[in-house]
Amino acid sequence: LNKGFLLKLVDARLSPVTYNSLLDVEKNADNTFSVANFLTMEVLGHKSIETDHAASHLGRCEGHIALIRSIPLLARSGACLVPNTTLAKTGLSQTDIIRGNHRDKIKDVVHEIASSAHVHAQHCERIMATLPPGSKYGLLPLSPAKLFLKRLQKYDFNIFNDRTLMRSPSLSFVLLKEAMGINWNNNMLSANLWKKGNK
Repeated sequence: LNKGFLLKLVDARLSPVTYNSLLDVEKNADNTFSVANFLTMEVLGHKSIETDHAASHLGRCEGHIALIRSIPLLARSGACLVPNTTLAKTGLSQTDIIRGNHRDKIKDVVHEIASSAHVHAQHCERIMATLPPGSKYGLLPLSPAKLFLKRLQKYDFNIFNDRTLMRSPSLSFVLLKEAMGINWNNNMLSANLWKKGNK
């Protein structure tokens, strides 16, 4: 395994996390989730510019989703990692997030972060369609990521609704289907449906 990637991953995990903007979220995801994906692809023997590109977008998608999922969990302990610039756009403070005030505005915050995750998921999907069949095993985490984003949209980006954090009962079937290469393109995310209030 690439020693540089391993050291980069360890260093990122040990460093304190603060976000001023969504660019900071991407940078942290590049150093954690994306690096883990690079190492997975390396173990599977699929290393190329294209696979690294797909793995990078997947990692950024995962990083944004991790941030979204952390919102209600960290709020219980009085913490918030939502980027300052994202909060400023809606006039919210970290205290508002922690207390769950102004739920409609919090939905706007979640929607912005999820929209960025959605873009990276779409990029990953497009690249995957051009990769050798065996490489998709290293990118299977895209499946639960897509399911989460669709569920988040279904509940109108209300992250405080416990159903948004529940594991999809169809996840095992979806992973098996994706691993077998069945109807990959039919399960692609739709940009046309990606908006608040469309369930």
